[in-house]
Amino acid sequence: FTTALLGKERINGMAMFDMDFKTTGLTPESIMNNLSGKGNFRFSDGAVSGVNLGLLLRKAIAKINKKPAPADEPLSTDFALLEGSFTAKDGIINNNDLMMMSPLFRVSGEGEVNLSKSDLDYLVIAAVANTVEGQGGKGLEELKDIPVPVRLKGPFTDIKPTIDINKLYELIAKRSVDKQTKKVKTKVKDQIEKKLGDKLGDDVKGKLKGLFGR
Repeated sequence: FTTALLGKERINGMAMFDMDFKTTGLTPESIMNNLSGKGNFRFSDGAVSGVNLGLLLRKAIAKINKKPAPADEPLSTDFALLEGSFTAKDGIINNNDLMMMSPLFRVSGEGEVNLSKSDLDYLVIAAVANTVEGQGGKGLEELKDIPVPVRLKGPFTDIKPTIDINKLYELIAKRSVDKQTKKVKTKVKDQIEKKLGDKLGDDVKGKLKGLFGR
């Protein structure tokens, strides 16, 4: 299926498909272009070839920090589970519930595959897992808790993954500010409780907890 869809194998692993399609045509091209229906898929313990998500994010961080880009690595992203559903109409396939799990990432995604144009336009949101050490996650600590949008776009033979660097910089900066704000709030709350001690009633403590977020 992936060979017919993308022109070459881009996903490997143990696969399960449930599909209900109809089409017409006398040539492979017309059959693909007239394809309509729906289905779902599930891959386990495999890899997506053509994109190395970890390397892409490390390059983005290096660019933001004005540091040398990391050395190139094989263009492949391992996963434990990759699943979703899709609909097809007149050779255009849509998916809006992609989910991928790996030791390093949690990924969701949605997009479109145009079979008549052999073209992909897909957006994935990658979140770095909390346990980045020992899983090829070195250099991704800055991205913990930050959802990173990655656009996969282009012809099947030359799909180019890109990240909006400016947006990513904004997200990193915002998280830094949020952390500092939380530290200040915690410090103020602790100082109030220490100074007033038992003079604070339960209702006041509850209000302080709501005001300072803990």
